[in-house]
Amino acid sequence: MTRPLTKTELFALTSAFARKDEADPFISFIVDKMVLGAGIGVLVAVTLLFTNAFGMVSLLRDVTDPFGHIVAFLVGGVMIFMPLTLAVAVGFAPYSE
Repeated sequence: MTRPLTKTELFALTSAFARKDEADPFISFIVDKMVLGAGIGVLVAVTLLFTNAFGMVSLLRDVTDPFGHIVAFLVGGVMIFMPLTLAVAVGFAPYSE
């Protein structure tokens, strides 16, 4: 295997890997829906924390280091809504052979 020596060869090599035209549309669809679900999960978890639903903020005030508990709560929200959004998106995706 030879190494590219000129800037033109190097640019051609890197642009071949970075082309958006050749990306699989199904993979980009999946990633988009996963990011959307993660955003919804974080939004719901932060909303529950800020509104003090179920008295969670008062429970977190009693803990000496609440950072780990807050992160675990946010991750839980992400893990609930990311697969849910992905499943709904794949379920409603158009079918083609």
